[in-house]
Amino acid sequence: MPSYPHVEVLTAAAAKLSSALSLDDTLRVVVQTALDALPAIDHAAVTLVAEDEKWSTSSASDDVALQLDSIQYELRQGPCVDALLDPRTAVVELENARHDPRWHDYLVRAVRLGLRSQLALTLRLGDRTVGGLNLYSTSSDRIGDHTRELAPLLATHATLAISHARQVENLYRAIESRSTIGQAVGLTMKEYGINSEAAFQFLMRLSSSTERKLRDVAADIVAVADEIG
Repeated sequence: MPSYPHVEVLTAAAAKLSSALSLDDTLRVVVQTALDALPAIDHAAVTLVAEDEKWSTSSASDDVALQLDSIQYELRQGPCVDALLDPRTAVVELENARHDPRWHDYLVRAVRLGLRSQLALTLRLGDRTVGGLNLYSTSSDRIGDHTRELAPLLATHATLAISHARQVENLYRAIESRSTIGQAVGLTMKEYGINSEAAFQFLMRLSSSTERKLRDVAADIVAVADEIG
């Protein structure tokens, strides 16, 4: 069971995450909560895994976190990479960065940026990797028991919040796309004097021939109509 101070931190984190209005807001809350709750951590970032499996830093506390993330992506090496690639790994810990024999190429560059210790946590929902929470210290060679115990609990909250925020954004995007496609169908019907089925098929063929998503084709048609007035 989490200790009482941990419960307070997690309760406050859950309240902030539940009030976030978008995915970007959620990610910013995750990063700031990690900095506020974990005294050994000076820099934090969240990596998200896209549908094409590419990684990107979607929120970071500062340029140091961004650079450390980027070096690991570039070299395909480091705690963050290990946490994302190995489905059996939930946490990868690095202490005394100057003397650790692992990830040589990464650590040569990371130590120059001041890295002394690091914690990489996988954000995983079921068997799907959502991303990673990357925690860096430039002030301590040790992670510390408080950080070691609390960070995985924060990561669990973050995973659920990010998954929910993505679902909400996808829903709004789908609704917006349907509305835009509907407008484009109406405009096409009017332009060519055809019924809705024929107009929709026209848009589908245009999407296929231009190798663009239907919603993007529809958005262009609506935008042109708006410009013409």
